[in-house]
Amino acid sequence: VVSYTFRHAAKIYHNKLHERQASVNLDSFIAIFYTSSTIGHLKATTLTSLDMVNMSKCVTDHFGKCFTRLSALIPMFHIFSEVVGVFSVATSKCQVVFPTILSHPIAT
Repeated sequence: VVSYTFRHAAKIYHNKLHERQASVNLDSFIAIFYTSSTIGHLKATTLTSLDMVNMSKCVTDHFGKCFTRLSALIPMFHIFSEVVGVFSVATSKCQVVFPTILSHPIAT
């Protein structure tokens, strides 16, 4: 899947890429998450395109060249794992390691 994506992306002309980038509104909501919060009151939080890009950039900048592997201990459906485990990996060219789910914690 990843190699197909990169091959497809390489075929896109730069003017088409700039056209697509210009059409993105960084303030548009890309996700709304509902949570019970730590005090038990229901609330919703929204993330924008800019939020996702900034979070990924901050992680990559913070870890720099040391960021070669990321252990995704929390499920991929969790927003932190989604952002750090996907966007940051793509921008820093590091590996994501998913521990095996076993009944013996030491084995993982």
